[in-house]
Amino acid sequence: MSTSFPAGLPASQAGSAKHPFLVIFVIALAAALGFWFSQRHFDGDGTDAQAPQLQTVALFPSPLPLQPFELKSVDDKRITPNDFKGRWALVFFGFTHCPDICPTTLARLAEAAKLWDKELDAAQRPAVLFVSVDPERDSGTRTTEYATYFDKAFLGGTNDDAKLQPMARGMGMVYAKEPLNTGIEGDYEVQHSASIVLIDPQGRRAGLIRPPLDPAAIAADMITLSKRGWSGASTVISVTASNVSGRLVVARRIFNCLCGWRVAARHCGRGAFGIGCTTSFHAQIRSLGRSQYVPQCKHQH
Repeated sequence: MSTSFPAGLPASQAGSAKHPFLVIFVIALAAALGFWFSQRHFDGDGTDAQAPQLQTVALFPSPLPLQPFELKSVDDKRITPNDFKGRWALVFFGFTHCPDICPTTLARLAEAAKLWDKELDAAQRPAVLFVSVDPERDSGTRTTEYATYFDKAFLGGTNDDAKLQPMARGMGMVYAKEPLNTGIEGDYEVQHSASIVLIDPQGRRAGLIRPPLDPAAIAADMITLSKRGWSGASTVISVTASNVSGRLVVARRIFNCLCGWRVAARHCGRGAFGIGCTTSFHAQIRSLGRSQYVPQCKHQH
């Protein structure tokens, strides 16, 4: 945007028109100093609230709204976001017939839970919710039994596909059925995102945990967040230099939290992206505005 200087300006102001590079330098310096200062010292209300140092959790610059959802659990009990209010929650989408990613993820989370249980009071301990995206084969009871096999405190639930799809998409996750050529009529697997969604104590989407999962790092981060209650914030500050003033809006941490999708698949090396993706799965990714994703496939030997 160009800046014009009307004729007849006082000498003290007209002088700046003769030194445009000096003006640009002052503006750039003010912006840089404001950005540095805001990141290190101030939260949105001007208080000292430096972001915690995290090892594996990727917090969003600002928490995002969480759409209401309802899951069927054991004996048709219901799970809703209200069950997590006041503490952190980790949500993972999968299915009980999953051969590798799901049991590996839940096992890692169980290891992390053992570590944070030693440091946190019962009311502070994060909730872990396993959501089955295979309601045809997984009932609420079966999903709960599967989750509690890894840790008795874990929660499990599912619902009809018409309810699960909006829930998954609302959390930035995707899943889709893929037929299997096993000779068994109607046999299939489910491709799904492999990241873990983080919900803060206020019931908002606060970040992600991506594979590979390190139980010690997850536990350390959740202990830090649970004790501090920090869930991310944007910073708004004012900067002034010479005759230049303005408002600079900056994020406390800038990270590529949604640079791509990590997708779990049963078989590696198939298709253009290294996994056997269905047309509907590609369509879901495109509809979410993601042109790239990172396939992830792990086999335990």
